Amino acid sequence: MTSRLGEVRAFADEVRAAGIEHVVVLGMGGSSLACEVLRTARPAVAGWPRLHVLDSTDPGSVSACEAAAPPEKSLYVVSSKSGTTVEPLRLMDYFLAKCGGDAGRFCAITDPGSPFEAFAREKGFRKVFTNPADVGGRFSALSLFGLVPAALTGWDAAALLARAGAMADATREDSDLNPGLTLGRALAREAKAGRDKLVVLAAPDLESFGLWLEQLVAESVGKEGKGVVPVAGAPARDAAAYAPDSVFALVSHTGQVGQPEALAGALEAAGRTVLRFELDAPEALGAEFFRWEFATAVLGAELGVNPFDQPDVQAAKDMTKAALAELKSAGRLAAPEPAAGDDAWSVAFSKASAEAGRGAANNEEALSRFLASAAPGNYAALLAYVASDGRHADALAALR
Repeated sequence: MTSRLGEVRAFADEVRAAGIEHVVVLGMGGSSLACEVLRTARPAVAGWPRLHVLDSTDPGSVSACEAAAPPEKSLYVVSSKSGTTVEPLRLMDYFLAKCGGDAGRFCAITDPGSPFEAFAREKGFRKVFTNPADVGGRFSALSLFGLVPAALTGWDAAALLARAGAMADATREDSDLNPGLTLGRALAREAKAGRDKLVVLAAPDLESFGLWLEQLVAESVGKEGKGVVPVAGAPARDAAAYAPDSVFALVSHTGQVGQPEALAGALEAAGRTVLRFELDAPEALGAEFFRWEFATAVLGAELGVNPFDQPDVQAAKDMTKAALAELKSAGRLAAPEPAAGDDAWSVAFSKASAEAGRGAANNEEALSRFLASAAPGNYAALLAYVASDGRHADALAALR
């Protein structure tokens, strides 16, 4: 990527000189999560546009982003590796209309030859970046998908790459001195011993690193009945309250002492495994991005799965397109009949879990039956389609 830095810097200087105040990344998953890490890892840089990341089509999230970054003062970076991802393209349509069709307020990042590249060039986007096609989305933090938004908002992209390069040099040998190899093997060793939940403890401004890590690890090795389940953003609890199937990663700043560090110490005192990672500067994220990408590849090899394919991801995309086609043709989406409910909310189950709700007197009974079916080592996932601007944070934490 160092060969592209001149192009990236020139564009960043152009955007800054134009007086643009906000850079809004429109993307999903690998195209947005590294940007979210960069957004929260340090305060906005004076004199540079402020970074925003919109990776949800929830109307509340879209409205909040529009209010925080007025279209007339913003540049929109539309990120889609395949060039066909539904969500960022629809977000692009929305904001393109808000800008009165002014394509000069848009930048594209995509694979060479994608349908989106052709569209962006034809439409007259301010800039079109093509990223190397052999870089998978969840491994793209140090590619143009991460570096362009970083440079646009005042990050030293060269310093990020320099720290990543130093980490890459350290991972070239098959020895205990290889930080990526030792991390991957440690995670595999823990998983094979039944400790397959990776709980991320992070400094407040690094909590989004756990979200990036969640996708990287879960999508890469969660297949064929194997894997490691990352747990990001979980409310802190007493060390003794954590399930025995957990291993912990502490991501913090050098010399920092706070609640995450205190919890990590208590866990270690209780005999739990805590893997520690300290950042001595914001640009050290470049090294950590590389370390964890390398370690994830090692973890996949140790577990006997291909960390670079994504059969379930593609299947989910195909099912989403089928559902949207159904909505367009029928005017509604098919939904399972509620097993229980009242005027405020209802509970429905898939065919596989229908027994939990059969004959339930109310929502609470139906949910209790469902949760009671969990066996040791299982986990419950809450997929909350709500605004992600923090207004629901306390409620979601209480549910967890």
